[in-house]
Amino acid sequence: MMIGMALERFRASRAGARTVHRPVTRSGAFLIARVMGVTDTHTRWRAWRQAMAEGRVLIR
Repeated sequence: MMIGMALERFRASRAGARTVHRPVTRSGAFLIARVMGVTDTHTRWRAWRQAMAEGRVLIR
């Protein structure tokens, strides 16, 4: 539940810079961000895209 809310907030904070066409799997960006200890939103987004490119994140 808390992750869902955080994800919505994360998505909203990013909405101005980039349009999200598909929803990220619920824990995708945050699991990676927490593991890496990333706090900066931009770095978190880059980390998520990197992981997606490596096939570690699923998009439905």
